[in-house]
Amino acid sequence: AYSLSNEAKTTPSDSALSNAMIYFEKGDFDNAVLQLENLVDNYKGTEASYQAKFYLGRTAFINGNNDKALSYLSESITKVKFPNLRKEGYIMLAELEKNPKNFDKAIKNTISDSELKYISILKAKMLAENGDIDQSILILDSINTDNEVYNQFFEEVYGYVVSKN
Repeated sequence: AYSLSNEAKTTPSDSALSNAMIYFEKGDFDNAVLQLENLVDNYKGTEASYQAKFYLGRTAFINGNNDKALSYLSESITKVKFPNLRKEGYIMLAELEKNPKNFDKAIKNTISDSELKYISILKAKMLAENGDIDQSILILDSINTDNEVYNQFFEEVYGYVVSKN
């Protein structure tokens, strides 16, 4: 099993997380969630427990259980070890809380221009939905469209924002 705790030997919490992830890979989501919930209960405060809370939050978000998703993600997002998980968590929190400032936190955890572009488009869309059309257009106008990744999404959101103006 992989060690999240940077210890030479894998900890029991790391092993429990690895076991839960195997269930996800097999598509057995009920058992994966059960394993993650057990990990959270049995290994409170470990890096593995925070990552388990992230995955529980992500699963709840996907299933539309927004209250549970918000709870798990809020408890774990600043404590998960990996920037890609923090980025994804902040994007979900932005959607759940309808708070575009969470997109700024997601941007701080990006590793590519394509991710930056995608998150900026999401933020602009939410700002427009919240009625802040001018700020939305400012963000959209600052996006580099030379990189063709997400250009169709960019054009859809730009059209939406302009139609609200």
